[in-house]
Amino acid sequence: MTLKLDLALQTVGLRDLRSFTEAWGVDVVKRDDPAEYADKVLANRTELLNHAAVEKHLQLSDLPYRVHMLTKAQLRRLLNERDYSCEVNAFHGMFLQEEQQFLEWATKPTALRHLDPKVRDVYATVLEAAWEDNVNASEYRLLERLRAKLGITRRDHRIIELQLGKYPSANGGGTHTVAEIEDGMRHLLKRGLVLRVQTKTGTRSYCIPEEIASLLREILGIELTAPVYLNLLNQLPVTVLRSALEAAGQPFTGARDFLAARLVDGYVSPKAVLRQVSDDQMEKLLKALPTVRQDGTKEIRVRNVVRYFDSLDLLAPDLAVDRSETYVSYFAELAKRSYDVLRAANVIAKDRDVERHFEDATTTLFRDYLGYTVEAMEGNNHPDGRVTLDDPHRVILWDCKSCESEYSLTDRLARQFLGYAHAAAPMVASPLVVVAPGFSSDAVSSAVRLKVQCPPGTEIALLSAEDLLWLARMWRQRRTSKEAGRLPWQVLATTGLLSRDHLEQRLRAFVS
Repeated sequence: MTLKLDLALQTVGLRDLRSFTEAWGVDVVKRDDPAEYADKVLANRTELLNHAAVEKHLQLSDLPYRVHMLTKAQLRRLLNERDYSCEVNAFHGMFLQEEQQFLEWATKPTALRHLDPKVRDVYATVLEAAWEDNVNASEYRLLERLRAKLGITRRDHRIIELQLGKYPSANGGGTHTVAEIEDGMRHLLKRGLVLRVQTKTGTRSYCIPEEIASLLREILGIELTAPVYLNLLNQLPVTVLRSALEAAGQPFTGARDFLAARLVDGYVSPKAVLRQVSDDQMEKLLKALPTVRQDGTKEIRVRNVVRYFDSLDLLAPDLAVDRSETYVSYFAELAKRSYDVLRAANVIAKDRDVERHFEDATTTLFRDYLGYTVEAMEGNNHPDGRVTLDDPHRVILWDCKSCESEYSLTDRLARQFLGYAHAAAPMVASPLVVVAPGFSSDAVSSAVRLKVQCPPGTEIALLSAEDLLWLARMWRQRRTSKEAGRLPWQVLATTGLLSRDHLEQRLRAFVS
């Protein structure tokens, strides 16, 4: 959860409170009273925290060019954190790791192959000349105009600069040192753009209060933070990502994760990406997002999709709160084991977290969205979920299968479900739902064969994660607006693939 300014100020040390109030021109009489600092800031926040004021504080061109670039990069990195905060040492580590990864990429001969060699050489010549006196403020403004004129992105600028051996660090173009990172953060602290907060356990974190972060994102054009943006891009066809990069003058080829990273660090607008989506692709995307309005012009739907993804709540892993809704937001990614996206969004810390979080999210969908009372089960040799129905002869079972490709219901795996079905006796598993990212072409016939071996009345339903999420969100809306009860079990009680069309047919049949 992002920290509002009033709460953030309560956790800031006295020295940092002085820096913050001095940055914003707030006069404090009792300079040893933290409460007065907070009261004075909050009393004047309407005059202080507005677009013009924050934009003025963001003018960092008076700093030495190298420090200017570092502080801008740090600010963007912090704005891409969940709740705009990060523990101090963790921030240093992540910043250095990302710089090292960028260095490895930027030194490859293919890093600038999308640029016209003549354009690249002209810009490199001018940039190298500017570096002869460490790039003063007027030279920086001229470089920005030339960069835009030549169609060179900020990412391209950084690569050229790095290949010239001028940046990032003063140490021969290597990564920054921790001391340099701390120095950059001190500049942001002194300008009142960042606070250093402290938890009850003594952990210190860099933090941008929500009010300031919202204005910074607006000024810097950050429509979606990086984790959320990657989540959106993972919902789109690779051809769309490639087309968006080409339209932005960054024609790259490669796998989805590579292209998505280029869109994010190339500052390509998510709206520009969505404008590359065809009508059919947009319709498919919206069907997976039942809470987003489906009507309107394409531009309206583009804005609605961006607004929806921006509203996703990404929580830090060390917060003692129920994260089930976060796992639901990334349900499809958990099913497909999209490790890069999940790590970027801080949904997982380790690869093995995927399976557990996928199971937790599925339980949340059955319990909180579909309205079932989920039973607690002991031991290990059991399905991932169980619901006892009013019908004394039936029970719902489900099992979660996250995998990077389509799930294939082999005979060996089918024996696992056969054991679950027999263990449910004297009740019948109707249905036994297998939840996976998708299913192989032979999975349906395997499910039919498995049904024959199970106790009479057993149904083996194959349900994709995306379709379960669609059903669950749709049903929760219905429960909220029409006070409907739990989903009729008959909707799920069938053998074979429960596609979206099949679910809609069964909803019409069993829901009055």
